[in-house]
Amino acid sequence: MPNAYVTFLRSINVDTINSLIATCIDVMAHGADEIHLLISSDGGFSTPGYGAFNALLGWPIPIFTHNVGSINSMANILFLSGSRRIASPASTFLLHGTTWTIPSAATLTREQVSEISNAIIADEDRMADVFVSRAGIEKSEIIKLIDSAATVDAAFALKHGIVHEVGDLAVPPGSIIRQV
Repeated sequence: MPNAYVTFLRSINVDTINSLIATCIDVMAHGADEIHLLISSDGGFSTPGYGAFNALLGWPIPIFTHNVGSINSMANILFLSGSRRIASPASTFLLHGTTWTIPSAATLTREQVSEISNAIIADEDRMADVFVSRAGIEKSEIIKLIDSAATVDAAFALKHGIVHEVGDLAVPPGSIIRQV
């Protein structure tokens, strides 16, 4: 059966993740026995990012992820869903803390400010836990990277278990190819 190569060069939000999931379901329906997600993303929203991560982990076929440019922010979580993770030699990974957009001129109660603060802390802790469980990097090290808004290269990612290998993308002839 053919492998599927699905390109995701998008920000992470509900619409783009729904399109990604629909595209992956389509290629599975067309007989793909593996999905290779080719990702370059500036990141995005946590809720759809974690939803995609958890969904992809449970699928009946292997999901391989390939950093073909930049994996930033929440895109790291999507990338870590891969059972095999590859980075192009010139690719990077940006890790930083969670942000929260508050509407202009919003009026917040003390409880709402506390809720937002707690959600940010929990989200950053969850991100660190995903890195620990999927990459094996020490929690203290990933927290240090997140806190310093670090950008790391493919060699660093390999050394710290974020990727399994560094190499150029090579799509075999006859593969199913889709773009989200």
